Amino acid sequence: MNLSNTHLTKSILSGLLIILLATIWWFSRQQLTTVTQSNYLSSETVTCDFSQHPCRIENEHGSITLNIDNKIIQSFEPLAFVLQYTGYSPIEAGIEFQGIEMFMGVNLLTLKKQQDGTFTGIHTLPGHSNMSMTWQALITFKDADSEQQVAFEFELD
Repeated sequence: MNLSNTHLTKSILSGLLIILLATIWWFSRQQLTTVTQSNYLSSETVTCDFSQHPCRIENEHGSITLNIDNKIIQSFEPLAFVLQYTGYSPIEAGIEFQGIEMFMGVNLLTLKKQQDGTFTGIHTLPGHSNMSMTWQALITFKDADSEQQVAFEFELD
């Protein structure tokens, strides 16, 4: 085998390797996108004002309502979260809180299922003195068949 055949073989193998890696990457991105989108009840984040009313999202399957059962709704106060479902039958639920303007640490709340079917829990969120803070509440709940998520966004003083 001469030098030009060796070079041609290496070039063909390199090209095939690049095509194979690109195909694997493309299929993995498609699969990840499908899985991520299928776990979310809504691709939109619902903006809330808990001082005015509970936060709610509805679709053809039912509704999810998140409320804070406090007179004072602000940072550094224990907040009593209440999660209600209509049309869903979750067996467990939790909330991951994420600061929007800046990283505020890991803030997880595992909710407890009550006899009336609601989920409740108390959590104190950090903040800044004299400055409001926007939070995202990523709610994850599991039923017998799947795990679903929905995101609510709200502001605390």
